[in-house]
Amino acid sequence: MNGRNTPILTSRHPVLKISELKAMATQFHRKEVIGVYAVTCVPANMVYVGSSENVYRRMWCHARGMRGEYHRRIEMINDFVRFGDEAFVFQIIELCDSIEIAKARELEIIALLWKEERSYNRIGLPIQRVRKKPIPPDRGVVLRQWMTAHGKDIEDLAAVLKVNVNRAQRIMRGSLPFLPELRRIRAWTKGAVHQRHFFEISSKTPSTEQAAA
Repeated sequence: MNGRNTPILTSRHPVLKISELKAMATQFHRKEVIGVYAVTCVPANMVYVGSSENVYRRMWCHARGMRGEYHRRIEMINDFVRFGDEAFVFQIIELCDSIEIAKARELEIIALLWKEERSYNRIGLPIQRVRKKPIPPDRGVVLRQWMTAHGKDIEDLAAVLKVNVNRAQRIMRGSLPFLPELRRIRAWTKGAVHQRHFFEISSKTPSTEQAAA
C-alpha cells in the first residue's frame, strides 16, 4: 500500500479503513448521502464500485459482508481472507444530486475499470466483455498429492465438500474453492492442504512422503 491517502480513483474525498468506516456509517446512518463509492483491495489492485442513497452505510455493509464471509462477490471474500482487512480501503468517488445520476456514473466507472481488468463488479455490463483468466495448472497440485498419498478419489472429495463430482473435479484442477469448501478441505486433510496452496502458486510442492505425514 502506497500510503494511507493514496487515491483509488480521482476523488477529493478521504480514503477510509474498515476501522474508521463504522463510525462514519453510524454518524450518517439516518442522513441522505447519495453518491458513488469504491471498495478497493490495494495489493490485488481490484475495485468494487457501487452507488447508494447512503454511501457510508452501504460501504459498511460491504465491510461486514467480507468480514462475515457472506458478501455476494466471492472474489472479494477470498482477497479479504488472503490479505486481511488492512488491505481494503473505502472511498466516496463523487456525491450526486439523485440516485439515478449516481447509478449512471457507477456504470461509467465500472466500464472503465473493466477495460483495465480491475473490477470486482459483474452486474450491469455485457457478460461477453468478461475475460476469464486461465486456471494455473499447479494450483490444485497439493490437494491431488495428498489424495493420492491417502488413497482418496474424486467421490471422497465430493462427499467431504458436499458438492457434485463436476465441482470437485474443478477444484482438483485448480479452481478456487469457496470459503466453506476451503475449511472442509483443511479439516479433511488435517491442515496439510489449506488456502495458501490455492492462492500462492509455487513450484515447490511437498513430496508424497511429506503429504502423508
